[in-house]
Amino acid sequence: MQHPLYAVRDYQGEILQDTFGITFPYLKREHVRVWIDGMPSRFTWLSDKTIKLEKPLQDVAVVRVRRRTPLNDRLVDFQSANLLTEADLDTSALQLFFIQQEIMDDVQLGLLGNPNFVPSDRFPDVGSILNLLEGWIGQEHLREELARRI
Repeated sequence: MQHPLYAVRDYQGEILQDTFGITFPYLKREHVRVWIDGMPSRFTWLSDKTIKLEKPLQDVAVVRVRRRTPLNDRLVDFQSANLLTEADLDTSALQLFFIQQEIMDDVQLGLLGNPNFVPSDRFPDVGSILNLLEGWIGQEHLREELARRI
């Protein structure tokens, strides 16, 4: 059974359509990206929940809107316990939470053989995930277990 994706929304775009909704939370606008039939696409923001493609679709297409929270850079750098704020603590926790959700989305999309799977900077393909786990769990056992649970 496929579980819902946390930070990915696919639309079946129609000819001349150019506006799409953001259905997931994000920390910064630059963390939201768009692909049209697997190719990165430029867009502008109409509101915090709506984007507009740079050019309207010229044909029907799969439009994927997804969140890509930075993995390599911390969004909050705590300098002193005296300066801790609720907003900084929330941002720090949400960065990790969102990254975890995005990795789960990558795994689910990759393992299901989805033709619209967009490789991520975290795992370029399912083989990378299996190689990462090699030595902990046999690859064949891992494939069987993951296929059984999804």
